[in-house]
Amino acid sequence: MQFEIKNQEIFMRALIKAFYLMMAFVFLPSAWAGAYPDKPIRLIVPYAAGGATDVLARMLAMKMGALLKQPIIVVDQAGAGGTIGAANVAHATPDGYTLLFGTSSTQAINPVVYSKLSYDAVKDFAPITTVAMSDYALVVPGNSPYKTIGELLHSKSSKPLRYASNGVGTTSHLASALLAIKTGLNVLHIPYRASAPAENDLMGGQVDFLIDNSSTAVQNASTGKLRILATTGAERGDITKNIPTLAEAGVKGYEIVGWWMLVAPKGTPDNVLEKLHSAAVQAMKDPEVAKRMKALGASPTPSSSEDAQKFVASELKKFKDIAAAIHLQLD
Repeated sequence: MQFEIKNQEIFMRALIKAFYLMMAFVFLPSAWAGAYPDKPIRLIVPYAAGGATDVLARMLAMKMGALLKQPIIVVDQAGAGGTIGAANVAHATPDGYTLLFGTSSTQAINPVVYSKLSYDAVKDFAPITTVAMSDYALVVPGNSPYKTIGELLHSKSSKPLRYASNGVGTTSHLASALLAIKTGLNVLHIPYRASAPAENDLMGGQVDFLIDNSSTAVQNASTGKLRILATTGAERGDITKNIPTLAEAGVKGYEIVGWWMLVAPKGTPDNVLEKLHSAAVQAMKDPEVAKRMKALGASPTPSSSEDAQKFVASELKKFKDIAAAIHLQLD
């Protein structure tokens, strides 16, 4: 009998030890995350170096790195319209050491335009915060007969208005398509492989209009080669205060903006996401960062992770509706 009781005691002690050992393993990731970050962080930019996305990412990375006391290394992984870099982050270890500087294209347009993406914009990412937003501008040649947005929207031309874009399935394409959907404007899409050749042909009069990013449009308009007729945001931008929005011009409900967002792979520990969120928001509140963003035609837009997630969902729906209306689907 005593032998049996002793065996039961040994068994219970072993069971208790096993329980505590199991609990240690359960909470071990949280313990590791508590020391975060203890090494450099990689911030993937899914486009080439030197562009607006790269510049904004480096601006944010420098300030965040100082706050987190670890360097944030910007790595440009361009290709396939941003999908390569985005996919690499989607499938990275969710430990907070690989982040994505996502854009409206990688997080909202590509997922509804491309049928064979290797990532899911909702299921594979944890949004941390929106970073910045920038409107676009509708521009025409400097010698265009259309002096106002009203004149263009009420064109009496028997031929369709030719609009340029910097590629099929890009923001400039879908922004112009939405304009045609909402106004019934008779248009013909002329896609280019990049914005520079589209702008050159617009200046030469080969096409009638282009919806381009506002900072580039302002630069080109300052030379007299192009004229800005309207902007695409819900409100007038900081660098286009004297230009009406399309909504002001009577295109009800029209709003297209470019945006940037800091995201991590889904499954990243909550306390890591909270540290990243806190550092990112502090960085965006820095007056110098805000000033430099505005010089690029962008406005800082810090948000909660929940609001960032809701924003992505609303943008996905918007672009899904546009793509469906024009029967756009790419492989």
